[in-house]
Amino acid sequence: MTICKMKATIEVFTNLTCPHCPPAVKLAREIKQERDDIELIETVINYEEGAQRAAQIGIMSTPTILIYGQNSEPLAFRGTPSKENLINAINASLGKNKGFLGRFK
Repeated sequence: MTICKMKATIEVFTNLTCPHCPPAVKLAREIKQERDDIELIETVINYEEGAQRAAQIGIMSTPTILIYGQNSEPLAFRGTPSKENLINAINASLGKNKGFLGRFK
């Protein structure tokens, strides 16, 4: 019997000229290195594909971090969260922390 492990996806929206974006990317990469239940997508809005993706889902500022998991709606941070808050959101997206309330709107 094979057990499928649920993964969360972290998508970090950045802008090449944003001074606040590198710490957000660094944090997401750090957590990705520590966990095997995370996929990481880095979306740069300066490029056409990234700009279209951001417009499609209503991203208006950078950095913005979306966390997709078992929830029907992504969890989100605008700006760089603390490591603890990002881990809590990841766990919530995987159904491990039901008390997290940060929903993307």
